[in-house]
Amino acid sequence: MPDRVDIADGKAKLATLTTRAVLLPEDLCARVEAQVAPAFGGLVPLLTLILDEMARDESGKADREDEKMIAARLRDLGYL
Repeated sequence: MPDRVDIADGKAKLATLTTRAVLLPEDLCARVEAQVAPAFGGLVPLLTLILDEMARDESGKADREDEKMIAARLRDLGYL
């Protein structure tokens, strides 16, 4: 994961892409916006970065341990 994110570049990419609405719990969004999103220019650029990193296929297949960790975290949050 990069140490810095070029927010302007991220916004330019978002402006040229077809987007999709995602419904997330308001309290979760508020906590993330207050704690970490300001460093990334807001919630949308942060979530875009996270999803892009998750979708990146650098080794050909996602690491099975990472998949288990993500699934466990989503289960703990009530999404699975």
